[in-house]
Amino acid sequence: MPRKTLIKSSEHFYHVYNRSNQKHWYAIPMEVVWKIAQDSLAFAYEKHPVDIAQFVLMTNHYHMLIKTPELNLSDFMYEFGKRFSLALRKESNLINRMFGGRYKASLIKNETHLLRIYQYIYQNPLRVGLSTRVEQYEFSSAFYKFHNIDFIIPLCSIYFSEKDIFEICNESLDKDYVDKLRKGLKKTEFKPNLK
Repeated sequence: MPRKTLIKSSEHFYHVYNRSNQKHWYAIPMEVVWKIAQDSLAFAYEKHPVDIAQFVLMTNHYHMLIKTPELNLSDFMYEFGKRFSLALRKESNLINRMFGGRYKASLIKNETHLLRIYQYIYQNPLRVGLSTRVEQYEFSSAFYKFHNIDFIIPLCSIYFSEKDIFEICNESLDKDYVDKLRKGLKKTEFKPNLK
């Protein structure tokens, strides 16, 4: 099946994610994967600057909320994905590909939807029991923002107050609602059937 055409935008955010090959857990400690991910983000950012609002690393995938004022999502993701994958392979002594395919991106044009996606991304660790609050999960930009720790690259702000956002992000989302968000994020432009 051919790859869906990326909708290019310089003013809206994208939700970007990629999953490990066969959904396997990374074969090395998460602290090491996190360091590799950060180094890869810094490398790609140096070559192709973008605005990243969120980055969350899970045990077999990652999520990113990203804006591309220079319309360079493909360039940034190429550099990030290549470096991340090669470093993971080297560190884990694996020979097969690390990810199941190319990254997936969904353009988010609606600010209300953006808030829900922001909440959805940060709640990933909570939904699988890795943390009880979004700002406690160490492999997330939320941890850095909440504790005022410098991230490897500058993190951009979104349209709503960063102070209030942690309380909003910790409010649990209904499972059916999460499923609708997940389905909506599979489209090149986020158009969920939400009420």
